[in-house]
Amino acid sequence: MQKIQPKKTNKKRILIILTVVSLLLLIGFTAYAYSNNTNLVDKSNEQNSTKEESTPDTQPTSKSSIDDEDAKAPVQSDDVDITQPANEVPVAEKTTVTITELSQNNGNVSYRSDVSGNQNGTCSALFESDRGKPVTRTTETANGSCAASIPAMEFDAPGTWTLTLRFYTDNTQAIAKKDIVIR
Repeated sequence: MQKIQPKKTNKKRILIILTVVSLLLLIGFTAYAYSNNTNLVDKSNEQNSTKEESTPDTQPTSKSSIDDEDAKAPVQSDDVDITQPANEVPVAEKTTVTITELSQNNGNVSYRSDVSGNQNGTCSALFESDRGKPVTRTTETANGSCAASIPAMEFDAPGTWTLTLRFYTDNTQAIAKKDIVIR
């Protein structure tokens, strides 16, 4: 009786088939991961493109111009209910805030504002750009003024950034906006 030996070509075929199947699975997983990542980026771009364009003036805006994108202000003070979204805090009738200085010098982005009316409260600064992560600062007023200096390294993308400055007092707010180009 003759001994039957497995053919070497069968082993090679099995090895080739396993290699091809493994490569196909790897390509499939890579394509799936890429398409999911692309969808996330597309959704992020859609959200950014639906934001309202802001004007570079420093006049306070009315409550009607506050958009839903301004979620909760990062304020933790007795001057405002921190559980209330910023776009639901009523606009102060007799208090205004005006951005008097906004500049980039010596590696810092600095702002200063004057408050008229009730001058005791909390200022919340939100810098936003279509290209980078938001940058925030919260300060208490001193002599009717809010001011801060932020390291420019916190602004992760060059370009136009919009400062939305909210002054909170007695559960009301005054708002001012101004643009700055970060280099």
